[in-house]
Amino acid sequence: MKLLLILCLCTLCQSTFAPTGHIWGTRLGEFGPRYGWPVLPPAPPVQPPIRPYQPPAIPEWQLRIVDGQLYNIVHSVKWERLIPRVVFVRKILPDGVIFAVHEQSFHQVVSEGQSTTRWSPWQRTTEYNSSRISQTISLPAGSCFVRNFPDAQLLTEGERITPDLLVIRVLPFKFGEETLPAYDCGLDNTPENRLTLKPAPVKATNAVAIK
Repeated sequence: MKLLLILCLCTLCQSTFAPTGHIWGTRLGEFGPRYGWPVLPPAPPVQPPIRPYQPPAIPEWQLRIVDGQLYNIVHSVKWERLIPRVVFVRKILPDGVIFAVHEQSFHQVVSEGQSTTRWSPWQRTTEYNSSRISQTISLPAGSCFVRNFPDAQLLTEGERITPDLLVIRVLPFKFGEETLPAYDCGLDNTPENRLTLKPAPVKATNAVAIK
């Protein structure tokens, strides 16, 4: 009976030894050459899969098509806001609207810095802005042509409107004996309108090819 007990203890102790002669066990939750219950080595940390960066999709309202070219109206420097505050519908044409602009003068803020707050002895706050720059815009009376004006079918001639549009300057428009400055609001980026896209023009350069 004692012999059998000794053989069982030898078998148990043999499993705690590695082939190199070190003891793999733990006494206080550690892993190392100490005697104790046999434990497995800690598993390596699981690394999350690396996914390629995908930029956010561009909203459809930012993409407009003008003369067969696709523009991003937010990042393109060619697009600007239609300046007149009040215009009158002079003539509605199949491809755009002719607006009459009366003489106007208004102030427009160019840049505005941060407001500063200071405390008075009576615990009152005073806010002021010392870096606000504004300019006076004077528009003479005249007319202009806006192509692809949104909801042009809802307008009536002689109507007064206040447009707030981003437009791009295009070639002047010939109306009778008049030559009017022309702007374009662009077409929506739809599959039908994308069929009219043309390859981007190649800019001329004075560089000489190396042979």
